[in-house]
Amino acid sequence: MHCTFQDAVLHLLIETCETHHLFPAGSTIKVLYDGTLASSPARRLLVDMYCWYGSADWADLHFDDAPAEFMRNCMRALMGMREVPQGEAPWKKDVAQYLMGGKDKKREE
Repeated sequence: MHCTFQDAVLHLLIETCETHHLFPAGSTIKVLYDGTLASSPARRLLVDMYCWYGSADWADLHFDDAPAEFMRNCMRALMGMREVPQGEAPWKKDVAQYLMGGKDKKREE
């Protein structure tokens, strides 16, 4: 595909997302991932958009048909963007929230 056309499509995608706050969902992301190489700037753009604008409620709306590779790329990017948490880990602070019985049987013994 011609670079000028590809660039025009990406400019239109950016403009549409910025103007209407609508972003490609899983099936559209799948089409893009199926038709591009791993090094594609279009893939990077989608990952950046999701990491920049996305929120937890997007998971139910946008990810059903999204490729696993896209999900890994997003996870990698998000982990790279965040600061390492400080303080006590949540499982050390309150292990009961992770236990089936709701209390720490190990500590009760």
